[in-house]
Amino acid sequence: MSIEHSAVTKEDARQKAEKILRFKIGPQYSLGEAETDEGEYVFPILMSPPRVIFDETRSQPTDVMYLSATKVGEIRVDREEEADYTHPQKVYRRVRDYEREIQQAVEKALISAAAKDFTQLPFPENRYAPVEDLLSEVILRGSISIEQIKSLESPKENEDPGKYTKYLDQLTSIDLLRREDGHIRPGNVLMNILRDTDKNHEALNGALAHYFQQNINDLDKLHQILGPYLAIAGYYYRLAIVSNQLPSVEESELRDAFEEHYRGRGRQKKIKMFKLSRYLLHLERAGILEPMTGSDSRVWAGNREIMDELESKTEYIGVISQPA
Repeated sequence: MSIEHSAVTKEDARQKAEKILRFKIGPQYSLGEAETDEGEYVFPILMSPPRVIFDETRSQPTDVMYLSATKVGEIRVDREEEADYTHPQKVYRRVRDYEREIQQAVEKALISAAAKDFTQLPFPENRYAPVEDLLSEVILRGSISIEQIKSLESPKENEDPGKYTKYLDQLTSIDLLRREDGHIRPGNVLMNILRDTDKNHEALNGALAHYFQQNINDLDKLHQILGPYLAIAGYYYRLAIVSNQLPSVEESELRDAFEEHYRGRGRQKKIKMFKLSRYLLHLERAGILEPMTGSDSRVWAGNREIMDELESKTEYIGVISQPA
């Protein structure tokens, strides 16, 4: 017997599904249009995250916008009005995954739009400094002998290559450097950067910007360099994308978001929170955020050029820049 000739109607099935949704899963979700599958009504469980739009000072809400819906589960109702549904914990896990995907999309767009600005930030001395070492040496001296690189490293037998060799492989793979006749020389990309810039430090920044952009899809790698800066700037520019403006955000709000990012990390979290002021000043120096005069506390705003670039990165931010 087909579902069309069963005792349960589509309206009855939807009422059943609505009750399950409200009492078993949560009122923050909605049901999509039913489809039929082997004698069952199948209702997708949808999440359309609301985003409150504030005025420029973020002191007064002016509107609520709902983002495009995404499916996070389903409810099935058969001809006997028996129901089966995605376990709530599985729904919640999919919601967390979705939020993480959105944040990663914002971070990718931000790196793509502001790669040159991020090069103004200090590299951690113990991480990725070899990238700058290799590029700087080639920019100033023209080449490095591969033997010289080998002399800097002492990899043990059967172990991975040393750190300089590892980063050299990365830089040659994106055409910033090349191996030639026992030497490391500028690759095509670096040669073009050198041709188009007058100052060596600008050439280094251009090379680093290319390095960031080429590694957008390896966020784990970039987080090792830019982690705390992405946490702060990513939060701010996500607000900016959703609200389609450059809001003025109180430092306390950035601090809360930063603390949430590092939640549950014990001593590491305390250290990161202590360093927040330094991170903000670095972002200011790089021109990614700028302080504004507030009545009682510091407030921060974004960079119009970065925002304009972000708005062009629809391949990353389309899902949160367009309301449903």
